[in-house]
This record gives sequence, structure tokens and C-alpha cells, in this order.
Amino acid sequence: MQRVATQDGTSAAKKKPTKKVKQAKEKGGERAVTKRGIDGSETWRTETQVFSAGQLEKLEPILNSSTCTNEKTGCTYHDTGRPGSEASFAFRLIPWKVSRHRGFLVRNDRCSAGGCDEGLFVLIDGQWRMLTETFGVLQRESSSTLGFRDLTFRPRGAPAVNLVWDGRGYRENAN
Repeated sequence: MQRVATQDGTSAAKKKPTKKVKQAKEKGGERAVTKRGIDGSETWRTETQVFSAGQLEKLEPILNSSTCTNEKTGCTYHDTGRPGSEASFAFRLIPWKVSRHRGFLVRNDRCSAGGCDEGLFVLIDGQWRMLTETFGVLQRESSSTLGFRDLTFRPRGAPAVNLVWDGRGYRENAN
């Protein structure tokens, strides 16, 4: 520590900058900041919208702060970001690995025998992207395309739809 003079003539100890602060200054003084807003521009979806703009706004900080690792049942949250319960929740986040990027399958509280309202959210280049938005059952396949797992969507009462990654978003596979 070095001593520096204050305005009143006394001296005070000045802490050395930490390694992270030095690295941030060397990189132009800015830390890596997550882009704001969930990008839904390349979302593959069925006819109906599952998440409203207001829900996406409430969901983003939950996605950013969630440490959920329970891949079987996920973790429940109120729309305030506080943990929820099976009896009362707005979002269920299930860690879902579809690529090297962090991702969650997010369900709201609407489920029935035909499946659930759900969306697949993946953090790509510092921004959460909604890749799918569906009502039904979404499955990961063992095959992958361009580094993203292929998906099968099973809507209630309709044939299964195969989805593959095209480099920007999921698209229906004609095969």
C-alpha cells in the first residue's frame, strides 16, 4: 500500500489496484457487460406466443443470476426473481445443454397432458437468445448440426417436427 495526502493535510493508505482492475484498464477500462434484452429475432415457434414482452423482461435477470443445476426437475422462480415452489411459480428453469453455450429450457406454469408452454434460451455472445417457443414436448437428439444439438418437437395431436441449427437459429429439417 502506498500513502497519499488528503485535502485536510493528513495521509491515508491507498490500496493497490487488483489484477482484475488492471486488466480492465488495459482493455479500455470497460468490463464485459451482458447485452440487455432477450433476442427473439430468430425464434422458431408454433402459432402461439408463449412468453409476453413483460415476461421476457422479468425472465432476463433470472436467467443471468440462476445457478440451477438440477437437470431433472429444474428450479422454480417467481417473476420477481425469488425462488418459487411447486405450488406457486412463474418460471421453471431447467439447465439444458444444446451447445457449448449456457442454456435453459424455461417453462411457465401452464402444463397439461399435451406438454408445456416452454422456450429454449441460450446465452450467445453475452446476450440471451430465445431459440424456440412452443407448446408441446421438446427433446434433444444425439445428433448435432454446426455445434448445436438437433431437436425434435412433438406437438399434441400432430406429427413430430425435426429442428436443426442453421448458424443463426433452429429451422425445420425436411428429412
